Amino acid sequence: LYVTNEPASSKWVGGNRRIERSDISDAMQRASSSQHRWPAFYVCGPPAMIDSIQQLAVDVGLPIDDLQIERW
Repeated sequence: LYVTNEPASSKWVGGNRRIERSDISDAMQRASSSQHRWPAFYVCGPPAMIDSIQQLAVDVGLPIDDLQIERW
């Protein structure tokens, strides 16, 4: 998932909304169905957003050690 608060260019094909529980669990499922273990999730942003994403990730079973956080 890649989310930014910058306006999307006309070439952008990704989402432009708040990250939800299903986004995280879907990303985990895609990664776990590949031959590799899922990668660490990197989340950066304002504290309220980080807190929300962190809780969603824990709720869907992402190991906390796989969540890298940068608050600004």
